[in-house]
This record gives sequence, structure tokens and C-alpha cells, in this order.
Amino acid sequence: VPGVNTPGNTDRRLSNWVSEQRNAFYGNRGTLHEHRRRKLESLGFIFEPFDKAWEDAFQKLKDYRGKHGDCLVPYEYESDSFLGSWVVRQRQLLRERKLSEDRKRRLDEIEFVWEAGPTRDEQEII
Repeated sequence: VPGVNTPGNTDRRLSNWVSEQRNAFYGNRGTLHEHRRRKLESLGFIFEPFDKAWEDAFQKLKDYRGKHGDCLVPYEYESDSFLGSWVVRQRQLLRERKLSEDRKRRLDEIEFVWEAGPTRDEQEII
């Protein structure tokens, strides 16, 4: 569901309702009842969209590793331009000490390269 202020959003009421459910679950109020949480989860409701986006990108990185044998995604990766910038962002988050231990551990498990030198394409030129 697009956010309330997303251009082209035609159903602001639904967007507001989704925001209210997330706020009730995560917000200071903590007012989302357990039965409602379970019901929403059974429908595939995503309480934390940023976690979902991270998980999706992590899966794409694992797929890339399976295909290429490493996690050295070029910044301007033609097949998925988002993936290259996501990889760079994970390195930045680690340097800024903003990457959770769990996410670092998971990236380490797939041999994520934290200090990337020249990309595979650049190495062929050298």
C-alpha cells in the first residue's frame, strides 16, 4: 500500500489505516491487540516495510552470489541498479555503526565483502 503522501495514491483512507495499524503495533501507544496482530499477519500484513525491503535485497544478493560466486555487485549493476547501491549502503551503515549485529552476521555468512576494491569488470582492465 503506498504511503499517504505517495504521488498517485488513490486511496488515502487505506494508507491511513495501514499507518494506524503499524503505529499501534510499533508506536508509543502499543495498542494493537494480539488477536488483530495475528489476523493481520495471517493476511501477510507487513508491519515493518523497511525490514521487508532489506530482506528482499538480501535475497537478491544471495541470488547474485549464487550466479557470480561472490558478493561484489557493481554499483551500476545493469540487471538491478538498486542492488549495487544497496550493497554500498550496507558498507556505509557498518562504517557509521548503524548496521545491526544480526544483519552484519547474516552478510558475513554469505561472505559479504566489506572493503571492496575494484569490481570484477575493473579488474579485467587492470
